[in-house]
Amino acid sequence: MASYHTPASSSPLTKAEREVVLTIADDEQRWAIYTDSRRLGGKLRKLVARWGVEPVRTGYGWSFTLPLRAIRLAGPPRPLTEADLAQRRRAAAASRNAQNSSGDRGQPRVLSGSAASDGC
Repeated sequence: MASYHTPASSSPLTKAEREVVLTIADDEQRWAIYTDSRRLGGKLRKLVARWGVEPVRTGYGWSFTLPLRAIRLAGPPRPLTEADLAQRRRAAAASRNAQNSSGDRGQPRVLSGSAASDGC
């Protein structure tokens, strides 16, 4: 198995030159990926290892392919609406009320009489 550690001094590329490139054509079922990025290179190599893919040393970086389902593209999270915030407040209040109404929650139970002597 290849060593995935690349010493910092081995690449003459500047930060601006190091990159991650993902490509795919409409008729393909796999992503073609190249990275010489120090910031994301390790994460990508761990990802391909989880998919059972062996990265190939290419120049100062690594190349590999991944199935379509290995990469997900997502937009920014939807902003919370007032209704969402009100629902969260209601859920938090219900949780607090449930904890407060349990009364002896977290208190040790002391047995007395015949129950204590029976070992129950």
